[in-house]
Amino acid sequence: MEVEVPEGYVRLGEAVRLTKVAEKTIRNWASKRAIGKRKVKGQVFYNRQDVETLAAKQAEMKIVQNPYGPPLATQLATVNADQFREVGTAIAAAIGEHIQRALPALAAESNPAPAPEAVPVGQKPRVTLREAVALGFQAEDLRARVKAGKLENVGTPHRYRFRRRDLDAL
Repeated sequence: MEVEVPEGYVRLGEAVRLTKVAEKTIRNWASKRAIGKRKVKGQVFYNRQDVETLAAKQAEMKIVQNPYGPPLATQLATVNADQFREVGTAIAAAIGEHIQRALPALAAESNPAPAPEAVPVGQKPRVTLREAVALGFQAEDLRARVKAGKLENVGTPHRYRFRRRDLDAL
């Protein structure tokens, strides 16, 4: 059964046609009370005057895509130098924020931290098993001494590290 449209109200399809927005947008505007709505026998109708007012505002608005942040809305109907400058300033600010976030990462990539100077093995206070072998010790002999308790392993159980002074005492 078709319900007659109340005076001063339009159906959802007409509201969409007038404003050139999605049905969901019309429903959202109604839920936010930007436009009036009325239910009659389970069918929803929208206030024609509110819909026409929003349609006029939509016609004046232009969405400017901003690659560095959310889209920016600007008035087209009465664009003057001040409004153009405001939009340009907003875009420039968004670009500036994006660049500020990107600069530390770019600086780190282009200027890597200088590598620490290598200390000669002979001057290190502690050496690994591999470094001890490079100094002329036998790996099996050092492991056997650790097992026998004659040499202290200052590293983890399977990663041998020795004090240089302990190796010099051998």
